[in-house]
Amino acid sequence: MSPVGQAALLVSFPVAAGAVGSTVAAVRRPGTRVVSGIQHFAAGVVIAALASELLPDLRHEGNLGWAAAGFTTGVVLVLALAAYGRRLDTREETAETKSVVRTVAVGVPIGFLATEVFSPGLRV
Repeated sequence: MSPVGQAALLVSFPVAAGAVGSTVAAVRRPGTRVVSGIQHFAAGVVIAALASELLPDLRHEGNLGWAAAGFTTGVVLVLALAAYGRRLDTREETAETKSVVRTVAVGVPIGFLATEVFSPGLRV
C-alpha cells in the first residue's frame, strides 16, 4: 500500500468518528456530563501524545525541565481562568436573584486573550 493510501486509511477513522458524533449531536444534544467526558478524554489523548512523542526528545536534548515548567504554567493558567469564569457566573446569578442591575463582562474570550498575550506570534 502506498504511503498516501495508508495515510488516507488512518485518517478515515477519526473523520468517520467526527461525522458520526456530529450527526448524533445534531439529533440529540449531549448533556454536560457527556461533553465533560469527551473533553477529558481529548485532554488525555493530548497528554499521552505529549508523553510518548515529545518528552523523550526533550529529555535527550536536555530541555525537559523547561517543558515541565511550561506545561505546569499552562495548567495553572487554565485552572485560574476556569475559576475566574465560575466566579463571573456566580456574580451574574447573584445579580439576577437580587434583581440588582450589574454589568458583567459576557462574551469576552479570556482564553484567546491570554493566548495572545503569552504567545503573540501563534496563529490558529
